[in-house]
Amino acid sequence: MTGIFVDHDLMRIIIRAMIKAIEVDVPNYRQMLNLTSDNYIRVIRGDAISTNLENMVACESVMVHRFDRNSFHCRMLIDRKNKITYTITTEQNLCNIPKKKDRKRPHFLQSILAMENGDVQGEYIQQVLFPMGQFEEEELKNDYDKIVEGIIESEEYHHY
Repeated sequence: MTGIFVDHDLMRIIIRAMIKAIEVDVPNYRQMLNLTSDNYIRVIRGDAISTNLENMVACESVMVHRFDRNSFHCRMLIDRKNKITYTITTEQNLCNIPKKKDRKRPHFLQSILAMENGDVQGEYIQQVLFPMGQFEEEELKNDYDKIVEGIIESEEYHHY
């Protein structure tokens, strides 16, 4: 892969799903629940985004793939037409991934990026989100296989 392909129409729908979750759905939930604290906000925001992705983005060429990490239910968009997968996370989560040194298994993004983007060369220099040397290639591959459950091949896709 020499460059990054952007499906602008798909990106607009993904962004609309996120904006709706943050600006409409979560405030509506807060008003409806009328709770005295908002500790649930971080989780409910992600749940609203996941729901909107399933309702607004999923179509014949883009599937929403569900996978679990411990008690956390994750979503990965799979754009079969353009051979791109997407996950949505916060900047804080990206910063926290390399800080956890005693992981027993890779963070799902480590596995996905190792398998799908291992061959990507940036225009100038490939940026690294976090160190990848903590886990052996085989462990990353096995973890990736658990995540995607055989519905795609890592050699065919790149992750955004």
